[in-house]
Amino acid sequence: MGEPPVMSEPSVARLTSELAQARTVFERSKCELEAACERAREIGLDHPDGARALHNGASGYRHALEEYSTALRRLSAFLLSGSGRKPRKEFGELAGLGQSFRLKKDTIATTVGPDGMGTTTQIPAGAEITVVHSLPKNQTDDPHATIEVFWRGDILAMFLVDLQERGDLLEE
Repeated sequence: MGEPPVMSEPSVARLTSELAQARTVFERSKCELEAACERAREIGLDHPDGARALHNGASGYRHALEEYSTALRRLSAFLLSGSGRKPRKEFGELAGLGQSFRLKKDTIATTVGPDGMGTTTQIPAGAEITVVHSLPKNQTDDPHATIEVFWRGDILAMFLVDLQERGDLLEE
């Protein structure tokens, strides 16, 4: 059993770039799905062209979501591999892409499905979540600011205030 993998900047940069590209494709596919839903409503779901438009939009969205999730999992696994992480007391100067937190309390997060409907999920106390995007340098009191996190293979949105109040930043 050898040494744990060493984080090299080119690998982090490459995986971060792949994640950014996958997110761009995912965001575009969300817009395309919304347009397909609108076309299907206009044409009618009982018409073959309406059903086909919806099927094609959902298929592209599903594929883009899988690619985005895979890219996020690869980056998270790389960043977390071989590290004995310990909680830090304070939120920190800058928590960026790929940083993980352990929740001190149960916390609600949401995800939006291809139908546009939101689903809430309770992430239990003790769960480790990974930040998908960079966080602000300073804490916020904006109760509406949200952040995307990765937990159990899903990308979820949660309030940044909840993360700041209920999360312990995990150190390398």
